[in-house]
Amino acid sequence: MEAGSGCGRWGNGYGWFNSSNGADNYPQSMAQCLVDAGAASAIIIDPSGNKTSSFSSGNTYMKYTCTIDGKKHTLIYAKLEDVPPGGVYDPCGTGYASYGMNYYQEIVE
Repeated sequence: MEAGSGCGRWGNGYGWFNSSNGADNYPQSMAQCLVDAGAASAIIIDPSGNKTSSFSSGNTYMKYTCTIDGKKHTLIYAKLEDVPPGGVYDPCGTGYASYGMNYYQEIVE
């Protein structure tokens, strides 16, 4: 799910993992794109059912891909319950900590 994929924020494969409003800013969720591509058997969503969050409330996921020193890095950020908000290492410089993200997992390609 990269730029021009039609998934996530502006169809460019980043942003809120489960958000989709059918409009230009979120044409299809990244979670649905994974199912459509056969990479996941079901929609992956936070058990709370949240699709977005703020720094102070809600748990959810975000995704971003960037290039660092010529190598592509894809990260899934999470705002998890029972973990202090913010302060997550952010190698892509997304600013997602402002949403309270407190955990990330890099997907090695």
